[in-house]
Amino acid sequence: TISNGRVIIKTVEHIASALYGLRIDNCIIEINSTETPIMDGSTKEFVTKIKECGIEKQFALKPEFVIVSPVWVKSEDKFIVILPHNGLKINYTISFPNSPIGIQNLTIEFSEKKYIDEISNARTFGFIEDLDEYYKNGLVLGANFENVHVFSKTENKVINGSRYNDEPVRHKILDLIGALALLPFDLKGYIVSYKGGHGIDVMFVKKILQLFSKKDKEQQNESFYSKNGYAYSNFLKLDDIQ
Repeated sequence: TISNGRVIIKTVEHIASALYGLRIDNCIIEINSTETPIMDGSTKEFVTKIKECGIEKQFALKPEFVIVSPVWVKSEDKFIVILPHNGLKINYTISFPNSPIGIQNLTIEFSEKKYIDEISNARTFGFIEDLDEYYKNGLVLGANFENVHVFSKTENKVINGSRYNDEPVRHKILDLIGALALLPFDLKGYIVSYKGGHGIDVMFVKKILQLFSKKDKEQQNESFYSKNGYAYSNFLKLDDIQ
């Protein structure tokens, strides 16, 4: 969820992920709702339509934030840590014991091609036994078998087929990339996420933004942004991200 204090837009992680996956950081999105559409539960349709519209290369450079020492956030038994790495690499582990998902782990060295081929087609997932509770609370009202990768705990199986053998962990990486898209710079580091999710993804992004802001103030490096065509004040602030 993002907000400018007047308008709130929910579930932006999929469209944001598609943009980041295609290396797009300058665009206008028009929306007639407070929530972005779920499409097929992945970012495949966003990626396809964006490529059909065409991508224009611009000449302003985007800042980079290079991780030189470990940074981490944690919540109960969940954590995200980023280590030094020349590029962007993600190692993600999910754990759903006593379910057909089980424990899944995937490591990916990020690139546009790998995002399109290995991540963009992975759908939101959930358990059919949880749907009634979600509906009672007014959640996932648009969810159906066409846009959710559905599992059954009681039957210990997937209900509507899989696009990858480890589709759930791939979708979690998709969501994490969507969170990274909210950063006003390219991040260089090796991210390790254990049992992550939207909540801790936001915690991680806020922690990185805090470090970036602190580093910028210490260096008093305003010329860096003007030289590279960026004004940090125009980007999302910590309070804008929920």
